[in-house]
Amino acid sequence: MQDMCSLDRVMLRAEGQTVFYSGDVNFDDQTIMQAAVFPEEKPDVLIMECTRGDHAKSEGWTRPGEEQRLAEALAAAFERDACVLIPVFALGKTQEILAMLYKFRRQRLLPEFPIYMAVSARNSQTSMIAAPTRPGGSCRA
Repeated sequence: MQDMCSLDRVMLRAEGQTVFYSGDVNFDDQTIMQAAVFPEEKPDVLIMECTRGDHAKSEGWTRPGEEQRLAEALAAAFERDACVLIPVFALGKTQEILAMLYKFRRQRLLPEFPIYMAVSARNSQTSMIAAPTRPGGSCRA
């Protein structure tokens, strides 16, 4: 039996058959990670976790466009002195959101603001709160 293995995917070969298993992946480059790369060989059986399911991205969808929408939504919330709760369900996603927030600040799309994180040791869920920092500013709904 031969196999190909990485942190998030496994290709098993036995008795002339191949089974490819992959955890949830992203096919687009992210802030801190490159897009998933799969073997050229077509498996006989594919087992894959998937967040998006069987639906395609919306017409005109782009990652930079979605990042811009997020930055604009955060800026609008901060203008209202609102706090933003961002629930994140995995360590990698938490790192991705933090990297994007840092990038937005560096690009001056957002002002400086504190980020508070709460991590659940039980299920690795993270919640982040981004808060405005204007003088006299406080979190309002």
